[in-house]
Amino acid sequence: TKQPYGSLKYVKAFDSKLLIPEDEWLDRLEAQKKAEASLYDIRKKGKDGKQIESRDQNGRGYCWGHSPISAMLLARARDNAKYVDLAAYAGCCIIKGFRDQGGWNKDMVAFCVERGCPSSEFWPQQGTKREYDNPQTWANAKKHRFTEWMELDPNDMVRQNVSVLLQNLPCAEDYNWWSHSVGGCRIVNLVRRAKGSWTVTKTIWNSWGDDWSDDGMGDLEGGRAEPD
Repeated sequence: TKQPYGSLKYVKAFDSKLLIPEDEWLDRLEAQKKAEASLYDIRKKGKDGKQIESRDQNGRGYCWGHSPISAMLLARARDNAKYVDLAAYAGCCIIKGFRDQGGWNKDMVAFCVERGCPSSEFWPQQGTKREYDNPQTWANAKKHRFTEWMELDPNDMVRQNVSVLLQNLPCAEDYNWWSHSVGGCRIVNLVRRAKGSWTVTKTIWNSWGDDWSDDGMGDLEGGRAEPD
């Protein structure tokens, strides 16, 4: 209620030009699968030809900070940028005053628009020491900032979410049923129901390390695959 859709100055509204007509979905999905060109596939070789490690929130309620950073990692890999081991704990600790507290992904988006995310060289993964909060850290963080970000409309979530993932635009997604935030990275399957709506199966990238599910990635289906 404090930050309704369209209220944040640093976030653009969804660009309607990116909306893929539903009668093209299955062909687009088949082409992406055949080319092995989804963000799931890109992650597999996004670290100098090797797989990018999953972030690990290490039991803290920092999923909301890790999902946008996972999205940044995927976007950088998609665009052939040099791999940087980005440390989400930096923004999480500063935003929450080093407390272990939940939030939602736009808290981290706002932070990374202004200050960015440092590499683990300057703020170690899962690090919580206040000494990491120094000018050198934030000078490095400014190299990894969000410069363009769009907000999906909750009233048109399925069509927009499917459209962006078919175009390899990574998503930071919050799920009320799970009380959790993760990165959306691939459409696995699309089934059209009798009344014209769709059942979507989607791969998400979690922040519970590579030991969770399929090297840190797992599938959601149906209503559970629709972010809030």
